[in-house]
Amino acid sequence: PIKPDGTLIVSPARSEKNKEIAIKKEELTNLYDEIARKLTSPVYAALSGCRLVGEFLSKPATKEKFESLDIHKKLSVMTEIIKAIGMDRSTSNLVLIGGVANAGSVNISKKDICTFDIVAQSPTGFYEKIIWKGDR
Repeated sequence: PIKPDGTLIVSPARSEKNKEIAIKKEELTNLYDEIARKLTSPVYAALSGCRLVGEFLSKPATKEKFESLDIHKKLSVMTEIIKAIGMDRSTSNLVLIGGVANAGSVNISKKDICTFDIVAQSPTGFYEKIIWKGDR
């Protein structure tokens, strides 16, 4: 259900102790912008799949299509974007923003892993040890 102010109730309050979970169109647009910005940052751009998704989301035409959607479709697209950058084998449908119906998933290749370090960190974050150092 949508409130009169345009807020979409994602999960209603089930009892007096719980609050409803709601989201506004502007919040979805901000989330879209942040994901596009992160995926084009140097850390994620090192992963070719993330870089491609980030470049696609950063295109003005793609952003325009996203902004023209109603709140239900925006939420659906955000779910699909999160599926696209997830490391599982599921594919995502980005047709609503000018993408393809079966967008691939992001995988880490041997070429990609060579640019990262693998670090073991204590639960507190105070102690850490580099287990494997990638080439640069």
